Formats: sequence, structure tokens, C-alpha cells
Amino acid sequence: MIVWLEKWRAKRAARKFLKSCAKNPSQISQYWTPTIDENGNPIKDEEGKVKYWFHPYEIEITRRGENTVVKEWNNYQKEEAKLNAKINYLETKRELFEKLLEKGKEYLNRLKSLDYPPVEPSIYYFIFLFFLSLLEMPFNMVAFRKTGIPEYTTILLSLGTGIVIMAIAHWVGESIKTKKKIEIIISIVLFIVIMAFLYSLAVVRSDSHETITFMQLTQEEAKLYKKVYFLMSIIMFLVAVVVSYKNHEGRNEVKNLLSEIKNTFRCKSFRLGKKVQWLELKINKLDRKITILENEKIKLLDNIKNELSLIKNSVKTYINIYREEIRNRAYKYKELKELVLNSPRSYPSFKWRNEKIEEIMKGKTDKGDVNEKN
Repeated sequence: MIVWLEKWRAKRAARKFLKSCAKNPSQISQYWTPTIDENGNPIKDEEGKVKYWFHPYEIEITRRGENTVVKEWNNYQKEEAKLNAKINYLETKRELFEKLLEKGKEYLNRLKSLDYPPVEPSIYYFIFLFFLSLLEMPFNMVAFRKTGIPEYTTILLSLGTGIVIMAIAHWVGESIKTKKKIEIIISIVLFIVIMAFLYSLAVVRSDSHETITFMQLTQEEAKLYKKVYFLMSIIMFLVAVVVSYKNHEGRNEVKNLLSEIKNTFRCKSFRLGKKVQWLELKINKLDRKITILENEKIKLLDNIKNELSLIKNSVKTYINIYREEIRNRAYKYKELKELVLNSPRSYPSFKWRNEKIEEIMKGKTDKGDVNEKN
């Protein structure tokens, strides 16, 4: 509302009202007639005052004030919704960063508790596996000689077969230690294949003419030696598996942890500390942003409270200007002077039309309560 224009309207409405009442004095009574209920008793307002009909201008200015309140309130709700959306987005982002920060700190503590960087398998471990491969070599040569290939090829194939068997034993031991389902399944399949291969080698060795002739074995003794060859091969394979399993103890825990770090943070382990520091800075930055938005929300609430109170007070001010103008000019109309000045009056009922607005305006004197509610 433009102040000077509304003051002019109030004074003009007062002069117009007096002129119309001067022409017809009886109509003035309709504007100050008490409203009554069904039983004929005067209706009182919250303060215990009798309610009266009011002048058209007073009703009009009150309605305009109420409509302005509704408009300002709708604008406030839109701005509040925008701020709430931003705050919710930042809080969701903060929760995500907090979870990542907790995981990062947990990973750092786990790295400190484990043997990191992991100790690689020692040279003695590989020498031991190579020694087991050499032990396999004489037994394998017996089997490969039956194929009729040259001697040096037989030696190479026998040594290569022993190395492959020990390499598979090494991988099986490591896979069992990692406890990954797919690797354990593959290990079981490889174990079955190796057992079948070792059994076939044992059969070929025991049925070899050289073995039977050299050791002067009967057929029954040859069958017994077949079981002995197979059992020796299984023992060497299982020894290699156990050594591999024990050798990877602790190392695979670190390996799995490094894999988790890479999948979670997309970075190497040596950068995890910097990543944790970055997350802490990011969370502090988000906290500052959320605090700024919360302060803006409080300011917005204070502004709407002040604006609504100003509108209500403005309505009362213009009604007072209107009534003052009537009192000042009533002397021109002798027949109206006593009636106008002595007639009982009360203000029109100003409605907030919204429970939340009413709660806010009731709590205006106690800013703390209002802020807690909202």
C-alpha cells in the first residue's frame, strides 16, 4: 500500500460518508448496530467487546490487508521451500561424506594394525617350491620316456610338469587364504584336475616296463607301487598348498584391504590420508554453508513476522485516520456531531487465515520459542 495515497483514500471515504449521512441521518445507525446471535444477545469479540457493523471503508481496508498477508505469506513459503531444498541437499551430501570419512579412518587404523606394506614371499619359499618340482622330475621322466621322445625333451617336460604342478599348488593356497567364492571354486576344480593328472602319471609309472624290469616287480607289486607313486605326488602337492597358504597369511588381508580402499575411494593406499583430510575439509565447508542457510531462514522468518505485523498495524492506522477525519469534520453537521462522537466502536476482525501464521504472530514477543517451533 502506498502510504500517502491510502491516507487520501481514508480521508475521502470519511468525507463521503459524512455527506451521505447528512442527506439521510437514519442510515448512520446501520453502521454501528451491534451484531446479535440467534437468541438476540450481542456478539462479543475475544476481548469481551461488543461487535458492531463497520463502515464500508473499514471493511474494505481490512480485506485488502488480509489479502496482502496471504500474498506475502505465499512468497515466504516459496522462499522457505527453496532454502529447505538446499539444506536437505547439503545435509544428504554431508551424511555421505561422513560415512566415507568413517570408512577412511577405519581403513587407516586397519593399515596400521596390519603388516603394511606387505612382506613379499621370501626367496626361500620359491627355492622350496623349485625343490619340490625337482623331486617330481624323476617320477615324471619315467612316464614321459614311454612316449619315445628324445632324452633332453623328456628332462624339460618332466621339469616343466613339476613346476606347473607347484605353481598351481601356490595359486590354490593363495586362493583358499583369500576366501573368495569364485577363486575357491576354481581351486577345487584345479585340485580335481591335478589329482586326475597325478593318478594318470602314477598309472603310467607303475606300468612302465623299466620300472618292472629294474625293480623286478610282479604285477601285484606294480599295482601297489602305483598307489605309492600317487600318494607321493599328492603329499608333495598338498605340502606346496599348505606352504603357500601359510606364506600368504597376513599378506592377503592387506591385499583385500587395498582392494577395498581402491573400490571405495578410487585411490591408492598412500593417498588415503590426503583423501581423509579432504573429506574433513569438505564436511567443514558444508557445515558452514548449512549454517549460512539456516541463518537466512531465521532472517526470512523475522522479516515475514515484521512484514505481517506492519500490514496489520497499517490497517489499524488507516482506520484511525478515517475515524479521526470523521470526528474532525462532524462539527459541520450538527445533527450528526453527537451521534458520531458518542457511538460505540470496535476494530474489524483481522483474520490471519492460517494456523501457522497465527502461531508465529503469537510468538512474536518470544523469539526463542518461535525459532524452536520452526
